[in-house]
Amino acid sequence: MKLTARILLPTLLSFLFVFVFMGQGFAKPTCGILWFYPDKALTEDFDNTFMTNRYALLLDQLNIYDVLPPEQIEQAIGAEQMVEPCREKACAIDIGKKANADYMIYGTVGHVGKLYSLETNFVNVETNNVVNSCVTDFEGTPEAFIKEAPPHNIRTLLNVQQTPPDWGAPTKPLDIAEEEEKVEKPKPKKPAPKKKPAAKKEPKIKKEPKAEPKGEKALYFGPRIGGGLSDQGVAEFGVGFEVQYTHFSLTLMGNDDGFSGGISYYLNATGDSPYLAIMGLYYDQSSGTDEIGRIIGLMGGYRYHIMEHLDINASIGIGYNNWDETEGDRDGDEECVPLGMISFGYMF
Repeated sequence: MKLTARILLPTLLSFLFVFVFMGQGFAKPTCGILWFYPDKALTEDFDNTFMTNRYALLLDQLNIYDVLPPEQIEQAIGAEQMVEPCREKACAIDIGKKANADYMIYGTVGHVGKLYSLETNFVNVETNNVVNSCVTDFEGTPEAFIKEAPPHNIRTLLNVQQTPPDWGAPTKPLDIAEEEEKVEKPKPKKPAPKKKPAAKKEPKIKKEPKAEPKGEKALYFGPRIGGGLSDQGVAEFGVGFEVQYTHFSLTLMGNDDGFSGGISYYLNATGDSPYLAIMGLYYDQSSGTDEIGRIIGLMGGYRYHIMEHLDINASIGIGYNNWDETEGDRDGDEECVPLGMISFGYMF
């Protein structure tokens, strides 16, 4: 058994490192951007394509997501799939699944007089849920709207607290009135002696809604059922529950012979994800030879979502087993054993 442990330990640890860290560990979630839909009030002079591309560029510069701009999505799924811009969640999620995106952003650009608006929606493709929505109102010229609205909208939609110093517009809106004075101010004319020029109304950015945006759901919990496989080929089944907060989760399971617990780290907080786990197990077997054992192990595995809420976890690893016989000739032993576990969970 000692020779087997010497072979299994480095082999399994090497496999876990390559599979979890090198293969999946550092991948950012993908976020696709769809062409923003212009309302009927927008003139033909408004460049909606440039507006969407600027939005995608600014989001990519934040280095939060692996951004899929509209052109890249068209190449992946075919331009005929995006002839009409998306105006509903179902359309965005359908395109997101075809493009293998984790999240999608779609929106509408509106215009009434000098008031422009950018309304966006941020959806989770895996869960089919709208994570957040945001409306950014702006009063001014179309050029200033394209320049100022995207960064303000991104901050609110994704709850971005910090941005690079040279990213988009500064945190405080630029004084657009001064820029318009420099560009649009006509040559001065000789004023009439009794008339004063009308005061020019300064353009301004409307304040964002006071309500704070809701973020991605962080807490999940639900029952689990499954079992483990020992080096002797004996399977043990049990039931329990799992509680997950962001990337971390706590799992407890048990049966008549004992119980187990583990702390896991999911590399992707939602959706399919590889994970690492530290587990502990206590068992007291009375069938056959009476034996009490304690196992502490390191495991790596993968979570796959079968359907919404329902997932399956499968993992392998290595454990340190300290066991004692309560009956028989042997006092006990310490050894390294291979571990394997599989369980089904329904998370809320």
